Amino acid sequence: MYANNESYENGRSSNAFTQAGGGQSGTTNRISDLNPDDIDNIEVLKGSSAAAIYGARANAGVIIITTKKGKAGQTRVSVRQDVGVTTRLRTLGKEDWTAAKIASFPRLRGTGDVAKEQAALTKAQAAGNIYDYEKELFGNVGVLSNTNASVSGGSDKLRFFASAGRADEGAIQKKLGFVRNTARLNLNADFAKNWDASFNVSYINSENKRGFNGNNNDISGPWLLAPTPSYAELHPNALGVYPTNPYAGENPLALRDRAVNTETTNRFLQSFSTNWYVFRGENASLRLSGQGSVDFALSNQELYLPEDLQSQKILANPLRASFCRTVPKHRPTATFQSPHVMQRLCRHANQEGQE
Repeated sequence: MYANNESYENGRSSNAFTQAGGGQSGTTNRISDLNPDDIDNIEVLKGSSAAAIYGARANAGVIIITTKKGKAGQTRVSVRQDVGVTTRLRTLGKEDWTAAKIASFPRLRGTGDVAKEQAALTKAQAAGNIYDYEKELFGNVGVLSNTNASVSGGSDKLRFFASAGRADEGAIQKKLGFVRNTARLNLNADFAKNWDASFNVSYINSENKRGFNGNNNDISGPWLLAPTPSYAELHPNALGVYPTNPYAGENPLALRDRAVNTETTNRFLQSFSTNWYVFRGENASLRLSGQGSVDFALSNQELYLPEDLQSQKILANPLRASFCRTVPKHRPTATFQSPHVMQRLCRHANQEGQE
């Protein structure tokens, strides 16, 4: 099978959200759909070797990923559970502001007035409201869980390998993470001395919650932290209303807690191959081969910025949400297949709820 590794943009500057070209946001690498526990070996072919087998488009090289197969003999059952955590290793830390530092700061933001900024610092220090926003935004301890189970075996005539797995990865920022559920079945059969066949089918369901921390310019979490001092008050009040951040274009805590950037993918991969050996010798053999495969992926992406966010309120007509579905235009069914073409169906909702 020639697996399709097409990526889809995400984030505030993606084409789906801005309805314009030249998106700068990061993309999901679809190689993440593979369960590493199902991989038997990885081989890299370069140059003429790759082109001789896979054609001119393989001149740059081919990565061949072979999944596990069953072996004749006693049925084997395997169960594995891995658990861990992810956390930040190093941080920049917060700046310890003083009145003298504020007075000498060349690009004073916020109130734009040295005396008012110094008063804000004094008030925050008296109330004990000095914050490390880097820790608040990226100080979460994410739990990592990886569960895999497989069963394999068979006879000389029919061999099987079946597996199921779930990966649940937390993140160093709240409400972000990655979940992948997989199921796979490999069958290999020898119908006769000179005739064999193999069948491989797998299903992947994944959910990727990414947030807005990439190259999203005006609303990127790290970008917003840089000019925001430790004495700024960005936490919500008793009514859950987040204050305006006078030092940047958005309140990073409001962005973390209220914005949505989620991609859900359902993917089916199925392949079949058969070989008829005309003759086999020690030094040469002749066979007739046939193969076919299908790679079908359906992705739903939701990008949502509430219209009352600081960055949206300044817009004449905030683009509040974008819902996109990426589906194959056609699926390869022939023996010799080409990558399928993708089309995107997007629905945009503005402030008034119009589409």
